[in-house]
Amino acid sequence: MKNKGLALLVTGIGVGAVAGLLFARLSGVELRKQITRRAGEAATFLKNQSDAVVGRVTTAAIDVEHSLTNAKEAISRVAQTTKQHVGEATKATAAVTHEMHDASQAVISTLGR
Repeated sequence: MKNKGLALLVTGIGVGAVAGLLFARLSGVELRKQITRRAGEAATFLKNQSDAVVGRVTTAAIDVEHSLTNAKEAISRVAQTTKQHVGEATKATAAVTHEMHDASQAVISTLGR
């Protein structure tokens, strides 16, 4: 059964090849020239497409790099501002704590009289 299928396949390939040769519009030389020309066109097309893809990927990479640089700068500014505000809050807390301590000492000394 498998041999019969293989025999039919080989026969079909042979018949197709003979029919292709009998009904070919071009001679072998002309066909080879046409194949060479179209292969060259396909190669040029693929080269142009790959160049375009490389260009788009390069542009995207540059855009991502700029975005990351901008993000790093923004994070640095936020960190610097936060550090400044924490320092100011620490000083204010220390001043209020000192005032509360002085006020409580004044109340204690007044009550102690």
